[in-house]
Formats: sequence, structure tokens, C-alpha cells
Amino acid sequence: MIEKASSIDLNNFAKEATNKMNAMHDMAIKKIKQAEKYRRIGNAIQEAMSFNLNSASLGNYNKSMVLDDAVDGTYDTYGNYIHPVSATGQPRNLLNVLSSGRKEVIFRDNVICTLNGVTNRDVQAALYHEDHAEKDYYFDFFDEDTVELKVKVNDENYVALMDIDMIEIAPTIGSTFRLEKMVLKDYYTNEVVEIDSALINAGPTRYLLDKKVSLSEVTFTFKLHYKDSNGKYPFGLNHIYFLDFNADTRSNAVIAFKHTDFIDSISEKVYLQTPTEVVETTLTDIGAKLYLNYSNGIFDYEIETSINDDRHYLSVNTRTIYISLPIKNAYASLQFDEILTK
Repeated sequence: MIEKASSIDLNNFAKEATNKMNAMHDMAIKKIKQAEKYRRIGNAIQEAMSFNLNSASLGNYNKSMVLDDAVDGTYDTYGNYIHPVSATGQPRNLLNVLSSGRKEVIFRDNVICTLNGVTNRDVQAALYHEDHAEKDYYFDFFDEDTVELKVKVNDENYVALMDIDMIEIAPTIGSTFRLEKMVLKDYYTNEVVEIDSALINAGPTRYLLDKKVSLSEVTFTFKLHYKDSNGKYPFGLNHIYFLDFNADTRSNAVIAFKHTDFIDSISEKVYLQTPTEVVETTLTDIGAKLYLNYSNGIFDYEIETSINDDRHYLSVNTRTIYISLPIKNAYASLQFDEILTK
């Protein structure tokens, strides 16, 4: 005997089928919206490629070097920058937690994001880790050249261990904006930490803080300087991560500097580019030293630098010197103030 389904069973089957159809419809709409977003991003990137993008190098090939071309050392790289390694190995991402067994990423949904003063859930997806199931990029077009993003931790749902000392930002289109300012507020002390930048962002960048901040809120002010053919400012974020990094103070790099001519003397004064500024300093102040040779972890023949009229000349013909550079921050390039050649 074949049992007949009751009216209750039929209603349950119909509800279940309807729910599945609605879920499939919602997923299809989501996929269509994502495809449209990625099409817009692709078009914007392609058009921006013709824009006059700024290089991370300070410019003069015979005086400067890009530091992520280091030949040896204990350091890490991100984007166009070289920076310290983490003393703890893997930096802790405050808003993204690996579940047991490291099978999935759980987002701590205890932040509120506002964009130009308006609550915006779409931009929150940029805070998700790349491996999060709901990960998405934020992207839009703006009429004005200023975008202010505020990320505030919910005070009623504040969790411990919210200390950060690094912020990692990956833009969708590099070199089209400047991170004009970051303002962070400490949850426990209410201290405000302000970081200003005068440099155009060349791409993915990690900003090291001078000290740890128990994150309460942070406001980013982005200054856009690229308009597309429609007169709009495209702006997007692949991700923003708040990291407990713990930089290893022993980090260092060995960089080979190559000149087209034989080097005669080198200035003590240098210019070092960080993510926020170009710093005029000296090799002594940053703890750097110059050598004629480097092999198998051993330096030979330290070079004396020149200060104003107190010149020291190299006694051998060489186009290559080696720099031992302590890595205390993120650096893109280093330029000597003066190099005389033979």
C-alpha cells in the first residue's frame, strides 16, 4: 500500500521548495551583481592604466635604489615596500579569526562602518579576510575627490585583545589616491593617534604604528586624484586589515647598489621613503653601513662616507657597493644626496 502525503506534508514540501527557489534566486541575483561589479572594476583598472602613475622609487637611478630588491637579510615585503618581520611569526588579524582546524575564517562582526558619514554595510566586506566565505571587494564611483571611511568597534560588544600596531591596506586601483590621514582612538585611554601622509599610494601598503593602540575607532581620509572618462572618481578597497604585528627589532636587509660608473665618494646624507613621507636623514642615524664586498653573510671593507667638504674617496674601482640597513619601518626606496664618480 502506497501511503499518501497528508495536506500538512504537502504544505511542508511546498514551503521547502519555495525556500530553495528563493535561495537560488537570491544567489543568482548576488552572482549577477558580483559579475557587474567585477566588470566595472575591470573597466576602471583598464582605463586607469593610461593614467600617469607615480613610481615608488625616488627617481634618480644613479642615486637611489628600490629596497624590495634586497639580496639578503631578515625582512618581509608587501607591495613596493620592505618592512620588518613579525617576531611572533604570523601576525594576528584582529577582526578575522581562524576556526578550529583552520577550515574557515570567522569575522568578528562587532564593527560599524560609515562612508562619508553614512552607514555602509558594503564596505565592511573589505574588512573580511581573503579566505572568508563572504569575502568581497568594495568599489564605487564618486563625484567628489574626498572619501572618509570610519570603522568603529561596538562598545557594547568590545572584546579583549584588540591591540594593533599595523594597518594593511590593499587598494583596488593603485596610485590613484592618497591616504591623506589616519586618526585612531584608543579604547582604554581615549588617546588619539594621528598619521598624516603627503605621498601618493602606489599600491598595497602596510603602515607600522609607533606603538600599540587598543582599537576603538579609526577614520581614514582618502584624497582621490584620478577622474575617469565620465568625470567620476573610481575608488575601491580589496581589503583593510588591523594587525597585531609585533615587529622584530633585529630585522635587517642587505641591498646591492649598482652605479653605471665607477664610484668615487658617497654622501652621508640620504633620503628614505616610508609609506607617509620622504625622510631626510643620515646613514649613521638609521644605523646603516656601506661595504665594498658581501658574500655568504660576511661584509668586507667598510666605506667611509662624505659630509659636506670632508670627503672620503674609494681607493678601488667599483660600480657596486653593499648596504647593511636595519629595517625599523616600511621603506620603499633610499637615495643618496650625492655620489661622485671617477
